[in-house]
Amino acid sequence: MISTFDLSAHPEFAALWAKVQPHTMTSTERGYALWSAVNTTIDNGLPGCFVECGVYDRAGRA
Repeated sequence: MISTFDLSAHPEFAALWAKVQPHTMTSTERGYALWSAVNTTIDNGLPGCFVECGVYDRAGRA
């Protein structure tokens, strides 16, 4: 799959992704979606915990 995601449009994510990418099978697009969802949750002060599961084969999250 060829990615068309423009990291230069998201410098804060790009800096983090440069550190994480060598250690994950997750695509840049999925990584950005997760990062964005977590930031939205934190920015809006939503209570609760994060749980990571089902991450090996599909590199997905639930």
